[in-house]
Amino acid sequence: KDLVSPHKATGYERYAGKASKPAILYDPPGPYAAGAIYSTVGDLFRYHQALQQGNLLQTPTLANAYRPFRNGYGYGWVIDSMAGRRKVGHSGGAAGFRTNLVRI
Repeated sequence: KDLVSPHKATGYERYAGKASKPAILYDPPGPYAAGAIYSTVGDLFRYHQALQQGNLLQTPTLANAYRPFRNGYGYGWVIDSMAGRRKVGHSGGAAGFRTNLVRI
């Protein structure tokens, strides 16, 4: 499968009391963004900086994205608070992988 590469992480499944095994690989378009986006911690940090500095979205647009719309969910973000500060983030996962990006 074209998702296998020595430059990409391999997902693993582990069940109680059993050894790990490589997770199922899903070819796009099945998992949509979960299988079509590859990133690094450095990329995510640059994304965070671009949002903070107003280089990616204008301030009013970002304010709208961070405003809870329905049940604590904004436009693409789960909105909550932590230690009295606004917390926005989103989690996700696919076979063998889990992610969580949180901005405070």
